[in-house]
This record gives sequence, C-alpha cells and structure tokens, in this order.
Amino acid sequence: MPRINITFMIGYICALMACDPSSESETEKNDVATQAEENTSISPAPAQAKSTETATLIELPGLGLKGEASDAQVSKLGESTMIQTTTFVVEVHTVTSIDPRDAEAAKEEAISTYDGKEIAVEMLPDGWIISFQNTGSMGTNYFMWARRKIGDKSILCGTTASTPTQQTNAVSFCKSLR
Repeated sequence: MPRINITFMIGYICALMACDPSSESETEKNDVATQAEENTSISPAPAQAKSTETATLIELPGLGLKGEASDAQVSKLGESTMIQTTTFVVEVHTVTSIDPRDAEAAKEEAISTYDGKEIAVEMLPDGWIISFQNTGSMGTNYFMWARRKIGDKSILCGTTASTPTQQTNAVSFCKSLR
C-alpha cells in the first residue's frame, strides 16, 4: 500500500500559497516545458539559493539543528518542523520506520507511489538526496527528499514544490542543515 505523508502534502499546499510561481520567468517556464516534451532529463540546478536576500542561520525547534534561510517562518507540525520562505517550503523530521532507509528505497518509492520521473540521486558524505517530478491532478510537482545523519540525529528533509526553482532552493536548505 502506498505511503501517504500528510506533512509533505501540507508542505505542498503551503508552498503553493507562500511561493510565488509567477516569479519564474517565462523563459524558465518554456525551457522546462520544452525539456519535458522532449523527455530529456531535468536535473536540479547546483544547490544554490536563487534569492537575492542574505541567508541567516535559523534554528529548528525540537531538532537541535540549524539551517540557512532568508525571511523564514518556522513552525512545528506535530513531530515535524516546517520552514516557509518566499522561495521554498520544507518539512524536517527525525527519521521514522516508514521513511526510506537508503537512496535505492527512496527511488523505488518515488516510482511506485508517485510515478516519479526525471529521478536524480545525489550521494552526500552523511546521506543522500533524491529529486524527482510527477504529473498528477494538481499538475507537475517537484519532490525532494534528503536523508542525512547530522551528529547523532538521522533526519529527513523534504518538499513537494510547484516549480523546479523551489525544489532547487529546498535542496540548498537541506544541504545547509547542521
């Protein structure tokens, strides 16, 4: 049975409300549409925030972690922490038994649960990041899950975004966690 993660769906809804997809230029939109039509690989850009604002170090309550973000709102969602900015939304939580244990399991879940396409896996010294997209009833979605071992904490940081830029910015944030 597919796993449905409510916090990722809440994050997606918040991303739609908090992030302005109209900020993406028409050229960027056309490039993504053209690549999708040609069925070529769309990989996340190098992990670098697209914001012109200077990132500050923010604390994630209950997790004992910090990450770099500009103009962030941090809120608790049960056992998870949500970070909302004007350029991305992510959810971070301590790894549970239902979370993918490794990059291969995450890739399998992306395919079986979300019919994931354009899957990119990046191995990190302390974990992995998987990015993919799917098209469903809400249009094209851009997912990202990052599992990392930071100190004595195993965390999962993720997003369901409405644009590739939001996905890339979420990757940058998850990489900044310490």
